[in-house]
Amino acid sequence: MGVTDRLPSTPGLPDLSDSVRRHVRYSLGRNWRELSPQSLFHAVAFSVRERLLDAMLETETRFEQADAKRLYYLSLEFLMGRSLRNNLYNLGIHDLCRDALRSMGVDLQDVEECEPDAALGNGGLGRLAACFLDSLATLDMPGYGVGINYEYGLFKQEIINGYQKEQPDSWLANGTPWEIERPDEACIIPVYGRIEHAVDRAGQYNPMWMDWKVVIGIPHDMPIVGYGGRRSISCDSIRLVPRMSSTCRYSTTAITSKPSSKRWPPRLSRKSCTRQIRSGPGRSYACSTNTFSSLARSETLSGDT
Repeated sequence: MGVTDRLPSTPGLPDLSDSVRRHVRYSLGRNWRELSPQSLFHAVAFSVRERLLDAMLETETRFEQADAKRLYYLSLEFLMGRSLRNNLYNLGIHDLCRDALRSMGVDLQDVEECEPDAALGNGGLGRLAACFLDSLATLDMPGYGVGINYEYGLFKQEIINGYQKEQPDSWLANGTPWEIERPDEACIIPVYGRIEHAVDRAGQYNPMWMDWKVVIGIPHDMPIVGYGGRRSISCDSIRLVPRMSSTCRYSTTAITSKPSSKRWPPRLSRKSCTRQIRSGPGRSYACSTNTFSSLARSETLSGDT
């Protein structure tokens, strides 16, 4: 069986047009005449995601049947950029989608400009990690990326009176059509705490982990398709969600200011773990199990005491 035989057939103009209109009505619950540019982007992305998911599920089935050894690429950042154009080119349907939208009176370039960059990475290593995933998919290798689902990324730059002002990069404000939430695969992650050195009844050394806290991580899968539509892999970006309510207000000033022990939060929330990629002197670059305390010291959590 060839590579092209394993994949769903390439959609035609009517198929893409009908798919977009169907998602406008049934996924977004809107009429075509009242559609905003952002909603139109989501409808087009949902249509493209159908093909991504078909390829991803077929790929996973094929690897399971072959009992293939898996490769997991762990990175604190994946600089994915904008997914719509990349997915269209890799699937080989960019021109087809452009013509389908043109027949509906829509310019594909305008739709592509509505997509924000996925704030899952910052610099060159994040871009390199994303390229690794593209290469793994293109080479038809059973590889997966594992990272952190940041809510705000690094920061959004504004210049006010000649000075830089950092603002939250709210890339998830309108949601993203590329992430698939997996709440049934949520995992409990214990963090913080202290080691109490003790002995058991037999007099043997028995250290105990005390006063630890818990966050709940909900994985989100982001399909990554290889060039030419060969296959799709999942990128399991982990979003950390608190057990307790998370109603704190967000402040970039606290993150960019000098850390202080007075800002130590009495309890942990998703806001202090996955809000933003940190960088700079005295602050952790991003979070992992052994850097949560540094992250927490660099953020003020108002209303989360």
